[in-house]
Amino acid sequence: MAQGRRYPWLLGVLAIFTLGATPLGEQAHGSLQAQPTPPSAPCPPSHHGFRLQSAYVLANRSDGHARLEIKHGGSPTQKVSLVDYATRDGLARASEDYESTSGTLRFAPNESIHVVRVPLLPGPPTGGNRTFEFELSNARNEDGATRCPQNPPELWPPSSAWVRIVGEEQANRREAAPAASVDPDVLRFGEVRVGRVSAPRSSTLGNGGPSTLSLPEPQLGPEWRLSHECAAVPPGSACLLNFRFSPVAAGERSAHWIYDDGTHYLSIALHGVGVSAVDDGDSPDRGATPGFESILAGLAIAVVAIVAGRSKLH
Repeated sequence: MAQGRRYPWLLGVLAIFTLGATPLGEQAHGSLQAQPTPPSAPCPPSHHGFRLQSAYVLANRSDGHARLEIKHGGSPTQKVSLVDYATRDGLARASEDYESTSGTLRFAPNESIHVVRVPLLPGPPTGGNRTFEFELSNARNEDGATRCPQNPPELWPPSSAWVRIVGEEQANRREAAPAASVDPDVLRFGEVRVGRVSAPRSSTLGNGGPSTLSLPEPQLGPEWRLSHECAAVPPGSACLLNFRFSPVAAGERSAHWIYDDGTHYLSIALHGVGVSAVDDGDSPDRGATPGFESILAGLAIAVVAIVAGRSKLH
C-alpha cells in the first residue's frame, strides 16, 4: 500500500490495461465467457466432376429413344464415383411422349463416358415443340457419405439438358444443315462479388455454311450480359461473343445462351457464384480487442486514483 500511495499513477496504468483488455460486459458480470468453437476447416477443392455433353439434345421420335452422354473429367482419381440422373416433364409428358427415367451411374477409376437412353413413345410424326428435362444430381464417391470425402466429384455445367422430340422431317433438315458451332460451349466465371461485374468470358460463334446467321437480341436475365459487334454472321466468318456475370444475390447461378433459327441449334452454358460482401462491423471476434468504452472507464479510474493519492500525500 505504501508503494500505491507514493506512486498513484501506477494504479491508474494498471487499471487502463486491465479494463481495456476485458470487455465491459464481462466486467459487469464478473465471469468469463466461453470462447466460440472455431469453424471446421473447409473441404479441399474438388478436381474432377460430371457434366453433360450438351445442354440441348435433339431426339428423333422414330429412333425410339433420346441419347444423352454424361462425361466424367478432371484430374485422375482411383475412387469409384457416382452421380444420379432423372427426367422431368416440360411440354413433353411422361407416359405420353417418353418414359420417365432415373437411376445412378457408376464410373470406375479413369472411366470417362456413360450413355443414358430415354425411351420415346409413339406420337405425331411432326413431333411438335415437345421438350423434357434431363438432370444430374448428387455427385459423390462410392466410399460413403462423410463431411469431407477425399477428392469428392462436383457437378459442372451443363448439369441439365433439354431434350426436344422431333419428327423424321425435322431431324433430317437439321442433320443436313450447314455447319455452325460455338467454342467453348461452357463458360465459368468463378466467384464474383454481389453487385459487381465480372471480367468478360468469350466464346466464338463460327459459320461454316453458305447461309448467313442472324443474331437476335439475347434474353439472358438480369445477371448475365452479352455484347458483340455482329448483327449477322456471314458464311465463312465468325463472331466473338463476350459474356459478363453480375450477381444480384449470393449463391450459384446458371443460365444458357441459346441460338435457334429452326435449322441450327447452338447453346452456351454459363455458370458463376455470387459472393456477399463481408461486413467488418459484424465480425464475430469484434470483442477480442479493447473497446472504446473500456478505455474510457480505465482512464476515469486512473484519474480518480491519482487525485486520491495526491490528497493523501497532502
